Amino acid sequence: YVAGSAPQIADQFEVGNESTTTVTLLTVGVIAIMLLIVYRSFVTMIIALVTVLIEMSAARGFVAFLANANFIGLSTYSTNILTLLVIAAGTDYMIFLLGRYHEKRNEGFDRQVSFFDMYRGTSHVILGSGLTIAGATFCLSFTRTPYFQSLGIPAAIGVLVSLIASLTLAPAI
Repeated sequence: YVAGSAPQIADQFEVGNESTTTVTLLTVGVIAIMLLIVYRSFVTMIIALVTVLIEMSAARGFVAFLANANFIGLSTYSTNILTLLVIAAGTDYMIFLLGRYHEKRNEGFDRQVSFFDMYRGTSHVILGSGLTIAGATFCLSFTRTPYFQSLGIPAAIGVLVSLIASLTLAPAI
């Protein structure tokens, strides 16, 4: 019964949030199956997923805080892409950490040596990868297309939050 840009934007956010939930659940399900196949451990899969979901929640929360304080703008597309980028990056970084740790444990090293080798061997790779993704997504804000402009800053900030969590929270867990 209403028309105009305000109801249209409200409807876009509502539909966008519904699709984000569906896509997020499917993505987490596929990642869970993949982790179970690779690591053959329910505990490892749960630890990895919980870490990635905490990273995603932190990234979405920080971006939402900045948008609510009017520091950045958000669109339906930026929140959807932000969620998927952070899940993908967080999972990738978690696999780096777990892979190096298991590699050292399988070579017969104790837990502490394996942990420090894992962090020393992967932190620079995670940092380089995260900064590359954040820089690339930030460059989207320089395009002339509004669709891509709205993705740049929120996605870059979300990837940076995920990067920080991957270098601090993930190894701690």
